[in-house]
Amino acid sequence: MSFETTEKPITEPNYFEGNQWELPTDIGLVDKAEERFKLRLLEIGWEEDADWLATSFGEALINAIVHGNLGVKEKPEAESWRQTALRVQQEKPSAKKVFVSFSITPERISVTIRDEGNGFVVNEIIDPTKPEVILKPSGRGFPFMRTFFDSVVHNEKGNEVTMEKTKH
Repeated sequence: MSFETTEKPITEPNYFEGNQWELPTDIGLVDKAEERFKLRLLEIGWEEDADWLATSFGEALINAIVHGNLGVKEKPEAESWRQTALRVQQEKPSAKKVFVSFSITPERISVTIRDEGNGFVVNEIIDPTKPEVILKPSGRGFPFMRTFFDSVVHNEKGNEVTMEKTKH
């Protein structure tokens, strides 16, 4: 006996085509996005810096999802930022998107990540090396991005970051 079905198999949307991505507010996509970005870097010849640049990209994407679109400012001590984001996503799903665009050549990288959140004041970022916050398990994303990219610039609203690097 043979059964036929007219139902189409469920397939996951491919968010990572081309060099402009429109991503849902889903912390579960960060690892895959970071992996795809790293593959692009490797394909173009950025082997030496690929790990650090992809990790910096992931940090910016986490910030856009967690702090931007989900609006999470603090988290319980017992949770990681990812755990908090997952919980908030389940409690209050967001239709907001994260927009990623990038250009990668053998000589230069430019990547822009924009969320639909309220933004923040860039000058109010706390220096994670200050004694009063040095043991906190957060706040290292911006210094990390600034270490591995030559330029990290935020728009006035604080909901978009553009990171650039030139091969030296």
